Amino acid sequence: MDAAELGFAAGASVGTAGSVFPSTAVTVGTGEAQTDFTLGTLPGDDVHWVTVTVNSYPGVTPLDVIADGTPDLPDTVTLVSGNNQMDGVGHTLNEPLVVYSEDQYGNVAQGHNVDWTSGDGTFSLPTTVIDAGGYSSTQAILGPVEGGQQFTATANGHSVVFDATAEEHWIERIEPWKVWPGYPDPEAADPCASFDFEVDYIIPDTGQTQCYDASNNAVICSSIPLIDPMYGQDGHYLQSTYGQHFYTDNGDGTVNDDVTGLMWQQCPAGLSGAGCATGSVATYNWYEATGTADATYNPGGAVDYCGDLSTGGYTDWRLPDYHELLGIVDYGQYDPSIDTAVFPGTPSSHFCSSSSFVLHPNYAWRVFFITGHVWKNFDKANYDNVRCVRGGP
Repeated sequence: MDAAELGFAAGASVGTAGSVFPSTAVTVGTGEAQTDFTLGTLPGDDVHWVTVTVNSYPGVTPLDVIADGTPDLPDTVTLVSGNNQMDGVGHTLNEPLVVYSEDQYGNVAQGHNVDWTSGDGTFSLPTTVIDAGGYSSTQAILGPVEGGQQFTATANGHSVVFDATAEEHWIERIEPWKVWPGYPDPEAADPCASFDFEVDYIIPDTGQTQCYDASNNAVICSSIPLIDPMYGQDGHYLQSTYGQHFYTDNGDGTVNDDVTGLMWQQCPAGLSGAGCATGSVATYNWYEATGTADATYNPGGAVDYCGDLSTGGYTDWRLPDYHELLGIVDYGQYDPSIDTAVFPGTPSSHFCSSSSFVLHPNYAWRVFFITGHVWKNFDKANYDNVRCVRGGP
């Protein structure tokens, strides 16, 4: 076969055409000739071609050799969204981390990889692929250390850094220890639907408003940071009035506890009048306070102190159980540990409750109103202070 000279010319349907080298070549004995073709700047199917002509024989129809262009390697990586998020340690950030990448010609770097790295946390996908829009994303998972954390996206040596903050003690959900009838199922379609329920007994606030440091020094509660081991004292929980002590003095020797709904005898047994200044404190044994008959300590149930009480015109008084007695303890007070403006004349001593000690039924629980603690070691035959109550369950 005679040698022939071929000509090569690059073309493109969009963008800048590529180039060929050499632009001419002579065929060898097999009839072949070759050139190197560098594609133009825009990717796409059938966008680029090389037109081959036979210069030695102008009558031969030229041939187009078509090529598909793909994006070049990523040349830029830009942060799009997901920066400066905050969540709890170990949690997955709410928004994905998103980057955008182009090649050196401004084309989206579709099909190339983005590698995600972090010295603080981890990722749902440590390697992702740039999509047709030029975007790539992953979910970042915060590490176990509180504070600032960083997450890096890298493509072809080009990187961008995302900042995040990990908070400690992040509460995602609180479920009650016990549930009541009608409590919504968390897995239901609408777990936040409203519902009605009734609480039989509300535990009032302790009344303690002071906080203390590790050396037992009194400090302002707000000065103790959230992460301090001393955070979470009773004094920290005064943001609302729910459960705090509210009393109504009825002016007839009775006091309403507006939190629990109980009505209390204002003066301890034996005292009466304004400021409970009349009389002297009287004590009773458990059988006499409750009206329980006992052959030795209350023959025939002759004495029923609370049951015979008619203070305020009411006749349904009873000896309180120890939970109810603890409800009027004010742990912000000492000696006595009660609001003496509401309950004047209260001695700093033990008050008897109706609650028996299960292990030894001849013993009863009592509350010590100098400090507010409860005590079980009390023989029912012993005499103690009494304050009666009405209402409740």
